[in-house]
Amino acid sequence: MNTKLDWFRMKRETYHTQWAAQFGIAAELSRRRYTVALTLGNARRLDIICAAPTGRPFRVEAKGTTNPTFIRTGNKILEMDLDEDLFLIVVIVPPNESPFRFFVLTHEEIPQERLSQPQTKRSGAAYVPGHDGLRWATIQKHESRWDKLPR
Repeated sequence: MNTKLDWFRMKRETYHTQWAAQFGIAAELSRRRYTVALTLGNARRLDIICAAPTGRPFRVEAKGTTNPTFIRTGNKILEMDLDEDLFLIVVIVPPNESPFRFFVLTHEEIPQERLSQPQTKRSGAAYVPGHDGLRWATIQKHESRWDKLPR
């Protein structure tokens, strides 16, 4: 990655994965009869505004990845006061024609899952501050858990 073109290709891939994730979540929620509105740009703690079929509003933080290894959440969502109307939906956006996979977590579950993970690397060294997130193994049990969302 020594040229500007290589950097551009890398950033573009991340860019498209995140947009595919957000639109994929919006499509799936719409299919399930939720009303959705996407926020544009980097709105803090908010990617999708939703309303349940009953009209109850809630918000979604969307995270997309092509590799199911580590989901970077940042530390803000982990440290903020509990919000029962905030959800994290992680989407595996495969590089091929495979279907998307969705993982739904309540805001309460996010810090619980983070604390259940090792807090240091195998070497014993601390993780880099600000690179907080969830390991793949901790979110697998949340696959297709649409039942957690307001009805």
